[in-house]
Amino acid sequence: MPFVVTIFPQRDFVSVEWDNTKKPLTFDLTRGGVAIGHAQSDQVTPPLLTDAENILEVNHPGGLCWSGSTPDVMPGDRLQVTESGTLNGVAATTLNVTAEPAQEVGTDVVVHGTARNADGSPMDLSMVEQRIINPGFLQVGLPKRDLRATSDGGSAGLLTADPAVSGGWIATYEGLTAEQRAAAVDPNAAETRGMAWQAVNAAGDRLGITIYEAGVPGGPGMPECPALASYSVAASTPSSVNAANVGGGLTLTGAAQDASSVSVNLDDGDPATAPLTGTATPTPATGAQSWSMTFPGAAVAGLTDGTLTARSSFTIAGGDIAGSVLTVRKDVVAPDLPVSDTPAGQYDVPQTVHLTLPQGEAASSVVRWTTDGTDPTSTSSSAPAVSISSSKTLRAAVFDVAGNRSAVAVLPYFIEPTITAPSRPDLSAAQDTGRSSTDNVTRTQNVTLRGTGTPGADVQLMRAAGVIGTGVVSAAGTWSVPVALVEGSNVITAESFGAHQPEHRAGLPLSVRLDTVAPTITSRRPVPGATGVARGANVVVGFSEPVVPSSFTSTSVVLRKATGGAAIGRSLGWNSATRQLTVNPGGASATRLAALTTYRMTLGPRIVDPAGNAAATSAWTFRTGR
Repeated sequence: MPFVVTIFPQRDFVSVEWDNTKKPLTFDLTRGGVAIGHAQSDQVTPPLLTDAENILEVNHPGGLCWSGSTPDVMPGDRLQVTESGTLNGVAATTLNVTAEPAQEVGTDVVVHGTARNADGSPMDLSMVEQRIINPGFLQVGLPKRDLRATSDGGSAGLLTADPAVSGGWIATYEGLTAEQRAAAVDPNAAETRGMAWQAVNAAGDRLGITIYEAGVPGGPGMPECPALASYSVAASTPSSVNAANVGGGLTLTGAAQDASSVSVNLDDGDPATAPLTGTATPTPATGAQSWSMTFPGAAVAGLTDGTLTARSSFTIAGGDIAGSVLTVRKDVVAPDLPVSDTPAGQYDVPQTVHLTLPQGEAASSVVRWTTDGTDPTSTSSSAPAVSISSSKTLRAAVFDVAGNRSAVAVLPYFIEPTITAPSRPDLSAAQDTGRSSTDNVTRTQNVTLRGTGTPGADVQLMRAAGVIGTGVVSAAGTWSVPVALVEGSNVITAESFGAHQPEHRAGLPLSVRLDTVAPTITSRRPVPGATGVARGANVVVGFSEPVVPSSFTSTSVVLRKATGGAAIGRSLGWNSATRQLTVNPGGASATRLAALTTYRMTLGPRIVDPAGNAAATSAWTFRTGR
């Protein structure tokens, strides 16, 4: 039986299967040739020896503790196990294998991980296995407490290379029931592992095994074991370098144990730029320590955008050892504006706006938005669909994983009816003083025109190219606008528009005539005071403008003797071309008027023009002949 070493780096514990029971063993863990961990059977009384299954463990219940401090086991650390007092021994190197928690993808269960050689190249997948452990598998119809994926297709799952990740792998489990998939991804019961081994002997035994357990914490494995001795770059401030914070530099912090100094190399992986280096003295001088160092903003700004890798080295009593590696994202380029599938503007009905990343932007970036008037922040909503049920302004920006924010896209949406052309303006019957209430002739200069239109729209009344009045369409769809008419013809058009629909839409024109001048008498025949007028002569009166013939009545056109008495019968004739009124006394009788008699001709009141202006009352006399 070979000596089989298994290293669990996440829990900082190791296990060895020896060739017999009751064997005293010594464990030495080194990093770069420097001792970082030690344990041996006789450090406890009585000595702890290999058990009935030939197994002895360190930092695991039932086993030994590491002496002095618990090392933080990392890839590349070398474990040497020796049978105390003999030359029998075995060595194994901690392999660089990782695994992520299992995920349910459709009807499959998928696990992602990595397996890389010391030079960073992909490991041969025939030397890798993935496992999902859950005792509950037995209750959902699976034969074992675990599922396994290998590259040869001989297991429940298939292990393949991940084309998107250098040294990455994907384990895919198909044909599981919904209950089995749920058990596989249960964060409280299932454990995901990535396994790799250094060699396989002729008997098929795996040698030098490393088992990575996703999400399992490290440190002391038993209450009596010493504290964790980390040699690490634990964190950076800021966590990512972006355009907003690059000027403030980059501070790295970490832990050490009995180290006199720490050195950090910060590299962008670009051969064209030199790495940054820094040193610090951990405090306190002994025991568990912490350290901090800051790279200036100008120096960090000079590194190429991408992944910055901070590699640590610690000087301890035995020499220099490598510590953990921390990667920091550097990206000082702000993303482009987000893309909206619905252009900003006016819409009749509510809209659903979908926001997406600009072309070429990394899928890890997120579009965030607000509709409350504030600019979006890293905590604003990232829902891809935005409901615009009323007029509001959508503000959206792209945030990348480094914390850069794009400029803010300002997208105003107006949910309101589309404005249509308003109706023809209308002059009210009360203000239409012409011959009828609909002839649009008036003697009133200041009138109110009315009409209908799109609720909420602005209305302008236009005469020629000038605005003569403005108003707003009511919720009921009506408007009224006071205007001042000019003497004569007024051709007035209503135009509608809005703040968000600035294009003016014109309705049909209204032609309204304003006449504020009363008609006057321009000629009289017989002239006032005439004598010797023929007894059968007509009285002919000329007017300054057209008058309404119907306003010539028995009370507005009166011929009688100057001395009084009843009005003399007459017939009337109106010539619109000459604007002359003919008064024919007696009609067909040419001798109706008495001889040598003075007559009075009275015109008015209420002789009016088409606009309703009344001529002034006028009277004159003439005397007949024999």
